[in-house]
Amino acid sequence: MPPFLRLVCASVTALALLTGCKETASKKTISTPIAVQTIQVTENDHPLWISLLGQAEGSREVDIKAQVSGSLKHIRFTEGSAVKAGDILYEIDPAPFEAQLNLARANTQSVRAELSNASKTFERSKQLIRTGAISQQSYDADKRALEVAKAKYQAAQASERDASIDLSWTKVRAPVDGQIEKSLVNPGALINAQSTLLTKITQHDDVRVNFAPSSRALAGATITTNNAVRILDEQGHLIPATLDFVAQSINPQTSTRTMRARLDQATGIIPGDFVRVQLMIGTRKNAVLIPQKSVRQLPDGTYSVFVFKDGQAIQQLIKVDRWTGPDWIATEGLKTGDLVITNQQLKLRNGLTVRLDKQDS
Repeated sequence: MPPFLRLVCASVTALALLTGCKETASKKTISTPIAVQTIQVTENDHPLWISLLGQAEGSREVDIKAQVSGSLKHIRFTEGSAVKAGDILYEIDPAPFEAQLNLARANTQSVRAELSNASKTFERSKQLIRTGAISQQSYDADKRALEVAKAKYQAAQASERDASIDLSWTKVRAPVDGQIEKSLVNPGALINAQSTLLTKITQHDDVRVNFAPSSRALAGATITTNNAVRILDEQGHLIPATLDFVAQSINPQTSTRTMRARLDQATGIIPGDFVRVQLMIGTRKNAVLIPQKSVRQLPDGTYSVFVFKDGQAIQQLIKVDRWTGPDWIATEGLKTGDLVITNQQLKLRNGLTVRLDKQDS
């Protein structure tokens, strides 16, 4: 075949192949509408919540101090453990107090003997005064001696009781049930009665949470102890709580307002734990909730969503207030019955043809 004819045939073949490829490519560009999932919004009154960090504290902390002075001999508890009322926590060297008690007991015995003698002498005087064997003056002297002996005996008994009590106080016991903290003293330390702080016991049956929302977050809301509050622990478990203190002024240094919530039930939260606090600051009227993932922020700072309408994704401008859990509160731009698209956000364009996912139909 002449070269010219070979060139013509090759050109015709290449043109045919190219045409076939274009037809195949055209067929591939024809695709079905993407499937979208939607939620139907409803206008309603929605509570406004703010979320912030709080710290737990024990509402009842008991300072542990000794009732007597002396040298600390033993510590009888494990730091951070639970203790019961009456448990021995510390032992102060009892030797001086045992000696004092022995001395008081000996004095009581001596005075008891004096009282016995004075009583017998007075009994004899009563017999002798009737017969005139002794003078009235002697009788009165014996009577006074008996009264003095009784008083001395009562004082000796009181001293013995005090010495016994002081000895018992060398064993410092837990006054209440609770969780005991770190010991602030070590064996060998000199303990001063009523002044040396040994440790603390916290009662966990009444834990409270302190938190301080900013004045900006409160946005001028009126907060009283009637406002709803919720506590979430580290695992996200919701714990019912009640506001029991609301400061009546803003701290000018931090621009925050101190508040406190009391837990309504026993939990694993202990003083010092950090928790998440949710405080209800009001109610938004005629608003709708939409998932945060459905909302996009435009370059000019406004917000929009895509709604499903007549088989198309239509971009709709909205106004939002704040988050409540996983949702935005939308105040304008949507009405009851609108279908907000919740997926395929990266693929959506205004006017794009879409279809409802089967799970929405």
